[in-house]
Amino acid sequence: MSLVRAVGRNTIIQFAAKLVGTALGLVTVGLIQRYLAPAGYGAYTTTMAYLGFFSVVADFGLYLMLIRELAKPGVNASQAIGNMLGLRWVSAFLILSLGTAAVWFMPYGAAVKMAVAVGMWSFVAVAASQLLVGVFQSKLLMGRVAGAELVGRVVLLIGTALVVRAGGGLNQLMIVVVGGSLVNLLIVWLAAQRLVRFRPLFDLAYWRRILRDTWPVAISIVLNLIYFRIDTIFLSLFSTAYEVGLYGAAYKILEILNTFPIMFVGLLLPALGSAFAANQPEQFQRIFQRGFDLLLMAALPLLVGGWILAEPILVAIGQQAYAPAAPILRLLLVAVMALFLNSLSGHVVTIINRQRQMVWGYLTVAIIGLALYLVLIPRLAAIGAAIGTIVTESLTAIIGYILVMRVMRFRLQTGYWPRTVLATAVMGGVAWLLREQSLWLALSAAVLSYGLLLLASGALTVDTIRQIVSGRSTSPPTLPTA
Repeated sequence: MSLVRAVGRNTIIQFAAKLVGTALGLVTVGLIQRYLAPAGYGAYTTTMAYLGFFSVVADFGLYLMLIRELAKPGVNASQAIGNMLGLRWVSAFLILSLGTAAVWFMPYGAAVKMAVAVGMWSFVAVAASQLLVGVFQSKLLMGRVAGAELVGRVVLLIGTALVVRAGGGLNQLMIVVVGGSLVNLLIVWLAAQRLVRFRPLFDLAYWRRILRDTWPVAISIVLNLIYFRIDTIFLSLFSTAYEVGLYGAAYKILEILNTFPIMFVGLLLPALGSAFAANQPEQFQRIFQRGFDLLLMAALPLLVGGWILAEPILVAIGQQAYAPAAPILRLLLVAVMALFLNSLSGHVVTIINRQRQMVWGYLTVAIIGLALYLVLIPRLAAIGAAIGTIVTESLTAIIGYILVMRVMRFRLQTGYWPRTVLATAVMGGVAWLLREQSLWLALSAAVLSYGLLLLASGALTVDTIRQIVSGRSTSPPTLPTA
């Protein structure tokens, strides 16, 4: 099977599993939102945002470093995986423990502080499972990761339903979150062991070498946090739990949608890394261009359709209490489009070894983002947080694309964009006409019309889809010539 077909089939498998997992996740989120109401969900959102902040600080960019190491000829995979796993666990435990201790000095209620102490262990488990994803990504076997995530989501849904039925509180919900993360880690660990035998290693010399390479990525991640995670934390400090709950409900949709471009780009990274390592700029450009076109095809209709159907989507998940979050969601969908496109440039910066240069871009955006949040959130609350997120995510995407194209010396081709815009416009009209009818009817009709228009315009072809799904072709499936 060709590389392109392998990427395509992995995308289809993972996408199908992700759709099921997303549906399960939405049901779980709906249970939590309806059970806790906006104010209670605000406490839950604050807990997850706080822990997420420290979890990402502990990342150090090891996931991308592992992909890079595994792509090197003659690499000792067991040694690379073991040492990065050991480093990831140590860093996650130390930094999350520090964050858990610090929360007791924050102006939060006792319920949030206890929930942070319990939920910390979920993020320690996630730190290991996210790193091991690199093993499957390097072998184009991401479907197995999606399967593990699916089982974890089932456990989380069942546990959440039991807590709701028993009338439990925030701490009980966090225990369920920990359980789901541990189940996911166990499955990923066992599956990875079938590909490469490994165990956590603590080779300090190896760690020093990796940290020398990854420090620009680590700094970039910390700077990225200032504008990607700090919004919810600032909102929790300057506004009410009710406002945080509304913002959390809208932001949860952003987080769910953002998993799809990360999944797709992850499948492209090995091919991009190989083309760059082999000094094949034309191949690199073709893969990058194809990835951008497909991400745009996904992001633009999400923005338009989601803008039109924002309120019924929120009501379907959390009931009428979350309808006031619709203006927040509409703004955040603009950030979703930037996130989709940024997922490609942000990851490729590391592949082309320009993470040091990107640090200055992240620093600039972090300063702008911090200033925006400090000015806007106290005045506009959740709307201010959403506006800040739009600005920072858009700036990051622009800087990333400028850097990649300048280093690789190419420009993006616009051949597919008019057809994508036309299909999106018609899809938006369908969604608008059916917006007051059934949400599922409006969504189904919008998706169907968009897909048919892409096929009719030649942006996608039936042959391309058939080749990807079946894996039987005499030549690699490609997008038609623009």
